[in-house]
Amino acid sequence: MGHIGTYVPIDISADVLHATAIDLRHRYPFLSVEPVVGDFLNPARLPERLSSVPKTGFFPRSTLGNVSPDDAQHLLSRVLAWPNVDAFVLGVDLIKDPCVLVQAYDDRAGVTAKFISDILVRLNTELNATFDLSGFTYEAKWNAALARIEMALISTGSQAAMLGDQAISFQAGERVAISQSRKYTAETLGDLANAARWRIGEWITDTENQLSVVVSRPRQGRNT
Repeated sequence: MGHIGTYVPIDISADVLHATAIDLRHRYPFLSVEPVVGDFLNPARLPERLSSVPKTGFFPRSTLGNVSPDDAQHLLSRVLAWPNVDAFVLGVDLIKDPCVLVQAYDDRAGVTAKFISDILVRLNTELNATFDLSGFTYEAKWNAALARIEMALISTGSQAAMLGDQAISFQAGERVAISQSRKYTAETLGDLANAARWRIGEWITDTENQLSVVVSRPRQGRNT
């Protein structure tokens, strides 16, 4: 891919972003790396000198599923507004057997459960909250109507916690929604792309049709 002259990574963590940029410059000396600190859910200001250069957006893995459909459409629309953007490469997780999906988000090693439960740790350590970590269990379930995995913490009994000066009470069995991950089909992703004035150019999947990498192109008349 020697035709690529500049890579512009965008991330909310400045320290990680700049450390990664230094590493990439060392490993790919022919490549100009110009990091931009920002939240991908908000407009990103690209380096001015690149305004006339053809661009390809790249949003890997399946992070698109972690945002709401509206936010996903807004993201695609913002990328389309970049000057001289030619393509947008997306990674998406596809709908599959619900048992496979649930097991992926409720693994036997408990990695995801710990990751989700860490939100309470952060609230306690960073905001001086008083959540009892032993008072919640983790649950991942498939919502077929909304085509998404929903991750939540379930209160194991009646309890209360302080967050700032507010007391928050929980009943036994009460769910605290933490995260979600939407899954796509060729049709639903095509609808999303079309609403944001993209068209799907290439649809590439693995042999088991579990994941897809999609190359989308701006639709004709995209500004009308």
